[in-house]
Amino acid sequence: MNKPYTLFKRANGVYYVRFRDNGGTRLSAISTKTKKKAEAEHFAISYLKNGDVDALRSDSFGKFTENFFDYDKSTFICNELRCNRSYGRRTAKENDRILKNYLLPIWKDKCLAKIRVTEIDNLLFHLGEKYSPSRVCATRNVIACIFKEAYRTEVIKENPMDRVSKVTARAIEKGIYDTSMVAALFGENSLKEVWKGNMFHYILNYTAYITGMRQGELLGLSPDHVFPDHINVEYSWERGYGLKEPKYKSYRAVPLNKKAYKLLVDFIAERGLNPDQLIFSGENPTAPIDHRAINRRLTAALERIGLTDEKRKAKNLTFHSWRHVFVSMWRGKISNEELKLLTGHKSLKMVDHYSHFNLDAVQSVLASQDGLFFNAA
Repeated sequence: MNKPYTLFKRANGVYYVRFRDNGGTRLSAISTKTKKKAEAEHFAISYLKNGDVDALRSDSFGKFTENFFDYDKSTFICNELRCNRSYGRRTAKENDRILKNYLLPIWKDKCLAKIRVTEIDNLLFHLGEKYSPSRVCATRNVIACIFKEAYRTEVIKENPMDRVSKVTARAIEKGIYDTSMVAALFGENSLKEVWKGNMFHYILNYTAYITGMRQGELLGLSPDHVFPDHINVEYSWERGYGLKEPKYKSYRAVPLNKKAYKLLVDFIAERGLNPDQLIFSGENPTAPIDHRAINRRLTAALERIGLTDEKRKAKNLTFHSWRHVFVSMWRGKISNEELKLLTGHKSLKMVDHYSHFNLDAVQSVLASQDGLFFNAA
């Protein structure tokens, strides 16, 4: 059986050893620092046993992570997408920022295989002294992603992240609009008094309330996806990147009550939108209104019903809270499976595309929606 290394003596009488990578290619020679062959053999065997050869075979952290989160060049992202796993450009950009800001300054020239558990633990500990738990958690996730891919592609023989303590970012619980708030926001005369006649933001928030759609999904909505009894959720608008698939590829149909449908149809007609233009667009019908404008208008409406900025922040009420209202109001009234179908959560178990989805499965939702929700006046 051939040895995984070769010994040879140089002119000075010292033995050198050359190991081979997994493909059989010889690596750079290393001095054994001895002129005795038996001792050189012992050096080579010890080097193998200690795992030091794996370090020779491994790229530096910087080399391995080159273009790792570059959406258009990354082999890692390409493989994720090929395996039908969702990976957005925004996620790639955020992870690339973490890589460049926190990891490369420390590990760029470090051999990937020589980065130990204690080094990772220490890095996360020191980050925790400066930054929020959510940022530390995001950094750990990036490190885990990199080492998982290195292990999968056999660049390293073991994954140190298997023994790194998990970091949990305590999520601030999203607030929920109660019945009195909803009545104040969408009740009689609310359009004039609360929203100051701004039909755009009134309808946007009411549709979010009725359908439980994500903000990005609403901003990616066009007239050709609105029907008398439902909306087809086919796209989502991602800031900086435009239209993309919905989060978790949650293509679905969401039932629509008569009031919401009439509001949308009248609004579309008033704006003179083409079927493929965005309903909630700004001056450019191919791009939605800025999310900051949405937040400002909602905050102003909440202040007019008595929720000051301080109270709103204390309750953690945001545009996303409409999804929580939707889930809370439907829970117990339809099955959990129906609720997953409507909200498009990650645990969603359905066919790949909404066009295969049978609306009859949630006709109970459609039939009772007008009665369950407070109707806009």
